[in-house]
Amino acid sequence: MSKIFCFASSKGGSGKTVLTATFATFLTAIGKRTLMIDVDRATHGLTLLYLSEVKKHMDGIEGGNGTPKGLFDTPLHVSDRDVITLNSQVSLVPATYDFKEAEEFSHHDFTIFLRELLKKLRESYDFIFLDAQAGSDQLSRLAMSGKISDEVIIVSEYDPMSAAGVERLKGLLREELTYMRTWVLLNKMLPDFVDTFSDFLEVTKYLSPIPWDADVVRAYSRRRLALDLEYGNEYTLAVMQTLKGLLGEDIGSEIEQWAETRALNIRQPLEEQYRDAEKELEGLLKAKARYEQEQVKRRFAKRMSFLITSMLISFSGLYFVLRGAYSFSFSSKLMLALIAGGFLMVGIMFSFYYVQLSEKKREFGIEESRFVRQAGILEDRLKRLEILRKGDLKTLIKKRQEPVG
Repeated sequence: MSKIFCFASSKGGSGKTVLTATFATFLTAIGKRTLMIDVDRATHGLTLLYLSEVKKHMDGIEGGNGTPKGLFDTPLHVSDRDVITLNSQVSLVPATYDFKEAEEFSHHDFTIFLRELLKKLRESYDFIFLDAQAGSDQLSRLAMSGKISDEVIIVSEYDPMSAAGVERLKGLLREELTYMRTWVLLNKMLPDFVDTFSDFLEVTKYLSPIPWDADVVRAYSRRRLALDLEYGNEYTLAVMQTLKGLLGEDIGSEIEQWAETRALNIRQPLEEQYRDAEKELEGLLKAKARYEQEQVKRRFAKRMSFLITSMLISFSGLYFVLRGAYSFSFSSKLMLALIAGGFLMVGIMFSFYYVQLSEKKREFGIEESRFVRQAGILEDRLKRLEILRKGDLKTLIKKRQEPVG
């Protein structure tokens, strides 16, 4: 038998309807049979959110036999054929199909009708979500009453006026909105505050808050849900945390399985990136080794070339000096030869020293720094990928959008 939750709010604009649809969609994604009922007679919020699917369902039935009935379409009667299966596989009972001006009906009759409808439907679902009208009118009070719903979730924004509205609503319905069956859910909270408030708020019967950032705003403006059911995102993480606080063990194993599956989806390309980075680093180190060997060969070739050239020049000069010095004695010629040889050796030593310094600075030093820099980048990438490969879904989602290399 399903558990019935009423989503209520003290004033409009809290995001109650979208959260109702968001929670129902996520629960369906993890394998739970979930039904939404639009109990908002004034705005038909859920019905308008899924207007195209409502119209498609209505056209399909009218083309066959009769006209479908929404919750407030008279005469009061909702059958199985009037329940829509949305694209997300969530079931929906719209507030209306014909969108005509609502006819008046007895509150007593509607109460009996709604109780009988829920009694029939709750056998087919794990969870039923009622999207009540904002405020404390007669229909809202009925949806929040213990006769209709098991628990109530009051959705509120995080500001003094909204907080006062929540307390006023709880004060007006003190006998119905008791501590044991009433939750407060703060919506549209800045992401930086969500983690800080989550643990404390749950103790005080406040559910983990729902963040409000640019991605969520864009989704709302396009009449889409901000959930990412394929890989997950930070908004989806917040929804998971809130539902775990609300439903506890009823969905614990399903959420863990869902989270692990999404983590695997994210890890799969990370494994490929890790292998590619390993290959790239291995190739870089091999290229560095080849480069160093080539530099050794080049240095040796240059030194030998310089040495041979210097020797040829020196001996050529020595030859012409000795040849022109025919009047010198043998000992004098020998002395000249020794001096020339000394100059030759000093020149060779300075040549080697110069070549060694210039090549180290001009050639090997610059290339060495390039290799070290690239290797450092790859090693850092491998370390970060290693952390992500072992991370849970929360870690993966928070790091997924950061550059990996």
